[in-house]
Amino acid sequence: MSSNIVTYLIETTNMTQRDIASKLKSLEKDKTGVSQALISKWKRGEKIPYDREIELLIIAGLFWELEYPDEAYHEGNEDLPNILMDPLIDSKWNVIVKSEKNQENWYNFFKDLLAPKQFVNVNSEYKDNDFVKFVRGCIFSLNDAGFEVPENSESVNNKNNSRFFNLLRRWMHRVTILQNWCSGSIPHRKFKDSSYTELYNQLPRIALSQIISNKDLPEKTDRVLSENFVEDTSQLVKSLIQSYMFWDDEGFLGDEDFNEILIPSKNDGNKTLNTSSSKASSNVIENVDDQYLSYSERIIIDRLNANEKLIQELHQKIDLLINQNDDTDGIPF
Repeated sequence: MSSNIVTYLIETTNMTQRDIASKLKSLEKDKTGVSQALISKWKRGEKIPYDREIELLIIAGLFWELEYPDEAYHEGNEDLPNILMDPLIDSKWNVIVKSEKNQENWYNFFKDLLAPKQFVNVNSEYKDNDFVKFVRGCIFSLNDAGFEVPENSESVNNKNNSRFFNLLRRWMHRVTILQNWCSGSIPHRKFKDSSYTELYNQLPRIALSQIISNKDLPEKTDRVLSENFVEDTSQLVKSLIQSYMFWDDEGFLGDEDFNEILIPSKNDGNKTLNTSSSKASSNVIENVDDQYLSYSERIIIDRLNANEKLIQELHQKIDLLINQNDDTDGIPF
């Protein structure tokens, strides 16, 4: 499914690229004219300026709105008012969801999929604007992976579209697990490690590539796009791993640790874990049905539990040392 606004206009209104260029010129006389060549570049995927995107959405009869990150304020000059910066405009999103009602439905749909766990950003916090970007990124990933994304999330349920619904459910489970592994196992400094932030923000895309299976794909999926998506994501993961390893001075994790967790294995479905491993997984990730967990997911959970156990043992040793010190000199440290 093409989410390009120029392609959408051509397919739904029978306008040509020349018609679109002419329409944009006539909207505001003072603006620099738009050439047919520039329209062609936008159709091929070149970035469209914000004001032009809004104009194209208006021509297409699609809704649009300005959304802003809540942290982005203009500060430092008392004579100037606080000005919200960096408006979030992306015509691809509007082409997919079509209306503001469908937009809200998709946000609520993903909230329900993640329940009872809540989405957390790279700093392990929940913020509305980060969640908005997360949902949009998820929809774009589905589109890039060749899935036919319905404009209305209400049509995605167990009864009407069970295969697609179960895929989304497994996907959000995987995202939650990867987020827990990433924040709990990978050393990082809050607000400082750009390589960690980049890796964390790509987890939804990575998780989707890991659960794609040819036998479980919805009927209308473009399988060629799906295969390319998995391959491209694998290359992206390798690049992210190399970036992180380059900046990881402590050498806490090795290539094998990343590869086992982040790069999907074609043999996952043929591997099984014993009952004890399955039971241990419930300590960290609650309310995840075992039938939706793959071998790699359970490995992640087992590692999280192992880390938690090591931390508990460390606390016990610290308590023991403190008690010993109290017995000897009465000074706590």
